[in-house]
Amino acid sequence: EARHLGKIFPDGKVLFEDVSFEIKACDKVFLVGPNGCGKTTMLSLLLGRISDFDGDVLISGSSRIGYMGQFVPFDDETRTVLSELMERAELSESASRNLLARFGFRDIDVYKQISVLSGGERSRLYLCCLLEEKPEILFLDEPIGNLDSKTGMKIMELFREINRRYGKTIVQVTHSEEAARYGTKLVRVRDGEIETVEELDENGDTVSSVVGSNPGLSEERRTSGRRAG
Repeated sequence: EARHLGKIFPDGKVLFEDVSFEIKACDKVFLVGPNGCGKTTMLSLLLGRISDFDGDVLISGSSRIGYMGQFVPFDDETRTVLSELMERAELSESASRNLLARFGFRDIDVYKQISVLSGGERSRLYLCCLLEEKPEILFLDEPIGNLDSKTGMKIMELFREINRRYGKTIVQVTHSEEAARYGTKLVRVRDGEIETVEELDENGDTVSSVVGSNPGLSEERRTSGRRAG
C-alpha cells in the first residue's frame, strides 16, 4: 500500500504529492495518466529503485516481485526460445515445451533464436521465463508501449490469463485507456495528484469511483520515506 507519497526534485519541482492507494492480492491495478505525470516514477518508488521520497510504502514481507518494462532484455540473443527457458528454469525439455505452448510457442517455434523474435514474441517469452521465478506481484512499466495495437491487446489478454490462472497481483503503468480496461482498479494520475480511483468489473466497466486518494492500510512491513526490500 502507498500512503501520502510525494516526490520533489532538488530544483523544487513537485512531481506528485500526498498520493495514497491500496493494492490487494490478485488485483490488477493500472496507474493511468498522460506522459510526464509521474506514473513511472511512482512505480520505481514502489519497486525500491528510488529512496528519496515522502510518505510510506507498505508491502508484504514475503512477497516476491517481478518486473517487466517496454524493452525486454535477454543475456544471450543467440539462444533459442527453448534453451532460454531451460537455462532460466529447472524444467525438462518436455516440460519446457509444454509451458512454452501456453505462451504461443509450438512445434518449430521453440527453436527460433531470440534475435529474430518479434516484439510480441519477446514479451511472451520474457513473461514465460519471469513466471518461473514465482513472483507474487508483477510490476509492469508500459509493457505494450512499443507494440502495435493488435499485438499489444494480445499481450493484455495474456496478462489477464496470468492474473486468473496463477493468481498474480499486477501493477501496470499505461497511458492507454484500452489497456487500462483490463484492470480491476484504475488509479488516475494527473498534475501530480490522484484524480480518481476506479473499481472495474470483468468487462472493464467502472462500478465505483472515488475522487482523489484512497488511503487504506493493513499491518504489513512499513517504510517511512523508504521501501523495504
